[in-house]
Amino acid sequence: MKRFINQVWAFALITFKENLRNNAYLILVLTGICLFAAASMLANMAVGDQARVVLDSGFWILGILGVVSGLVLGLNAVQNDLNKKIVYTMLSRPVDRWVFISGKFTGIMAMGWLIFVTLSAILVLALVMTGTPVSVNILTAVGFIFLEWCVLFGFSILFASFTSPLLHALFLFSIYFIGHWASYLFAYAQNVQDRLLEKILLILYYGFPNLEALNYRAQALYQTPIPAGHLVQSLATGFGWTVTAFVLAVLIFNNRKVI
Repeated sequence: MKRFINQVWAFALITFKENLRNNAYLILVLTGICLFAAASMLANMAVGDQARVVLDSGFWILGILGVVSGLVLGLNAVQNDLNKKIVYTMLSRPVDRWVFISGKFTGIMAMGWLIFVTLSAILVLALVMTGTPVSVNILTAVGFIFLEWCVLFGFSILFASFTSPLLHALFLFSIYFIGHWASYLFAYAQNVQDRLLEKILLILYYGFPNLEALNYRAQALYQTPIPAGHLVQSLATGFGWTVTAFVLAVLIFNNRKVI
């Protein structure tokens, strides 16, 4: 067991250092800073609650950079090793494939956490500058945005294990947008007359993660109470989909012809 843990740790550390070396962290953080700066400029021009504009824009920036980070880090973690044939050397040694995927996933999660903490700190700084108190609801919304990142990272490592970079990007953005439209798909399915279309919509609803279940941005904006039961259900949804995507990645990569 200790050998497996050491191998996972080694792969995770290599993945983390590679993303630092190829400036993935710097590029994603600078992109976030530019977006935050643009949001602040728009807030200054807005008529009304400037703090609410900053907060709403900040949530949107954290959300969209989650899928971008998942794509970039996932491609760097697996696709680069496959393209450069590095994976042949790694897997020719006494290393199980699930250890390789586990290490890569742990590495991109660590890098994702570093990026997220940096961007969240910038958002908090922007709120403080506008005189907005950082409430529990705001921290809750930010925490569940990171759980959404975890789900996206899980699916990113899944797609990286068997698809091309182009399909990887297409699938991951589909997960993000359909996941946020899940409630609308279900509502439309209940009212559509075409049975075939209804089944297709329901398949999309149940087959894609419901990312709206992790969305507490409205409660943060309007400071409305969040029931504890909803939080537990959201945690179960986020962790469940992350683990499911990771397990599928391991199963697919174990059966993929690489060497």
